Amino acid sequence: YENPKIDLICQHCTDGSIKPIRFRVQDEEGIQREFNIKGYRETSEAGIISFECNVVVNNMAKRVTIYTSHISNDGIWYIKMD
Repeated sequence: YENPKIDLICQHCTDGSIKPIRFRVQDEEGIQREFNIKGYRETSEAGIISFECNVVVNNMAKRVTIYTSHISNDGIWYIKMD
């Protein structure tokens, strides 16, 4: 099972850091859903850029992980929902 791909809007800061702002993901019904990131912390490790993000889904706070491979350098972001 591959985690879903997402569209990600992020800010690239002058210090080289990345700030995730919003993402869009297709749900089980094929509908694109958009989520604003309310808070995050970077959890990157060797070869992977990743963030644990707090979002609101159906009026409930949820934590998701978004990540991309620094090694493949393809620019594709994925989401893992806990």
